[in-house]
Amino acid sequence: MTRQEGAAQQVTHSLTPRLRDGTRICMELSTADYAKARLRRLGYWGVVTDQATGKRYALRGASCNLPYCNCDAVATEIAHGSGNKGVV
Repeated sequence: MTRQEGAAQQVTHSLTPRLRDGTRICMELSTADYAKARLRRLGYWGVVTDQATGKRYALRGASCNLPYCNCDAVATEIAHGSGNKGVV
């Protein structure tokens, strides 16, 4: 398999969290990142990298306005080189 064929076969998962200002962004996550941050009892949670832009985001679960539901996510961009301290 060539390098281009391998890149073409990479599976990505779409996620559309909102930023703190309320706007939605569309992320393409690798399978590994999606597995780390997938929906859990407390909602999405983890640090992921958008495959399209290379930017890193901290995700946390958020309410979708239904009682007891945490199916939404809020993303906070992590500045390059800052690690993930204090962003969630």
